[in-house]
Parts: sequence; structure tokens; C-alpha cells
Amino acid sequence: MSCYYSEELGDVNDVPTCHCGGIMRLGQDNFPVCDTYGSMSWLPICMALINIGFLLTCVGWGTWMLVTLKKLEQLHFNDITICLLFTMASSSFELLHQACEFIQMLILDLEFQVTFSGTPGIAQVGLTGLGCFLVMADLKIPLLWMQIATSGMNKAEAERKKKLVGKVRAGA
Repeated sequence: MSCYYSEELGDVNDVPTCHCGGIMRLGQDNFPVCDTYGSMSWLPICMALINIGFLLTCVGWGTWMLVTLKKLEQLHFNDITICLLFTMASSSFELLHQACEFIQMLILDLEFQVTFSGTPGIAQVGLTGLGCFLVMADLKIPLLWMQIATSGMNKAEAERKKKLVGKVRAGA
């Protein structure tokens, strides 16, 4: 239960009252008993399941790519592979966060809620890891494009010099 001002929930004259809240954004159906499901509890549960499925797919696909590259003996720790590893790490931290949040939605346990969102809690660890590795992956992408652009310019420069050498030899 949390106390805040909401005209939609019947609060008037800037006087906040207590309402059911928390990770599930439970409805006010059973107020003041807040450890029950509300009429809209299905929505965050469905969204959490979709998120978990998407994150498992991302981590599984990345793992499959790494294993396949290893079998083909094409696994090189270049910018693309490092970006993939950073993305997989960030997805793993978000998977930890989302899975614990989903468990909290199902068990509705106040002690687990404190463990999840306390300081330091699973939520902080998950979101910190997500942010850190996602930023590293995002920073790696421009470096990758710079490397590609530079290597293309080097080839163009080498081709231009070959033509210049050819002209000099032809004129001599």
C-alpha cells in the first residue's frame, strides 16, 4: 500500500490517501487488502511474459551465433563479436531483473519485494548491468562503422596509388 494523491481514485482537496500500488499496479478492487490481484493484474503479467520470452530469444540467438561461429572456426573477437557479447550481457541482466519482477507478481510477497527493490537489491543490480553493458554495446557500434569506413578508404587510397604508379610507369 502506498499513499499519494489521485483524483481518479477519489482524493479531493489535495489530501492524499492510501491506495494499493506496487509492482503489479494492482487495482483498488479489494482495498485496503493490497496483496490480492486486481482487475488489471493480467496486463503486467502478460507484458512480463512477453519480455522474458523476447530476452530468452535474444540470449539464445546470440549463444547460437557464437557456437556456430566457433564450430566454423570463424569466431574472432572483433568489434562485431564484442558488440554481440555486450548485448548478450545486457540482455542477461535485464532477464534477471524481469524474471525476479515476474516472480514477485506471482507470489505477492512483501519480503521478496524488499529484497527486489531494496538498496542494494536485485532491481538495482539488474538495471545497472543492463545500462552498463547496453551503453558499451551502443558505443561499440560507431567504432565499428568508423573501422569499416576507414578500411574502405584505405582500399580506395591503395587503388588510386596503383593507378598513379601505372601512369608513371607508362609514361617512362
